Amino acid sequence: MKTPMLEYVKLILSKVSFDRRIFFKEYRKSKNWLSENEIRELKFWLRKNKILPAYVRDNKWNTNRTSK
Repeated sequence: MKTPMLEYVKLILSKVSFDRRIFFKEYRKSKNWLSENEIRELKFWLRKNKILPAYVRDNKWNTNRTSK
């Protein structure tokens, strides 16, 4: 089931995927708003639509660390 917040997060992440710092900032914020199921759906959607930035696509999905 799609929720308005999930759809909003998808929109935002697709628009900021050009910048690693902004992308992960928005992704971390979205984890506060979404349920576990929605987060899984979001990850699947990001991979399916190849919106993940290139540096993340190689199984580097760890958002706990940020590089400068």
